[in-house]
Amino acid sequence: MLRQFFLYLALLTLPVQAADLSVLTQPGHALLLRHALAPGVGDPPGFQLEHCDTQRNLSEQGRRQARQIGNKLRAARIESATVYSSRWCRCMETAELLAFGKPHPLPAINSFFRSRDADAKKVATEAFRQHLTAGDDKAARIYITHQVNLSALLGGFSASGDGYLVRISEQGNINIISEFSLQ
Repeated sequence: MLRQFFLYLALLTLPVQAADLSVLTQPGHALLLRHALAPGVGDPPGFQLEHCDTQRNLSEQGRRQARQIGNKLRAARIESATVYSSRWCRCMETAELLAFGKPHPLPAINSFFRSRDADAKKVATEAFRQHLTAGDDKAARIYITHQVNLSALLGGFSASGDGYLVRISEQGNINIISEFSLQ
């Protein structure tokens, strides 16, 4: 037991591999991001998807963060990208501020955080997986979604504005290449 504890501590201290964003220009790769900083958890009771003023939204720091993500991608020579976004306003705004053109709303990556549907997580995760594996690789692909979606698909935790660079194999497996962070 003590040996496992020390192994766990050692793994925590390993440096995280920096994302080589240039691979986004190659087929079979995608960047999966949690929306930029929107303080709080979940949405207020009775929020309406069509009305941003009823939702938890990006802070000014979150807007700066989203612009920085776009700048980091362009610094890695990502000149164009297809950006897919959850329909939640904080995701759509993050996607817009990346400045790669109008984002494509993708219901498959909408949050299921407080869903009353017992199968919501399973259905959403499978739809997300299907979209990733059937993707069009003519341009870099970026997905802006929520923590619950990333955790369900990949098993990890991402802070606001962070995420994962993934490779999708010909067999449809989604493999994390590296973590993405502005830090």
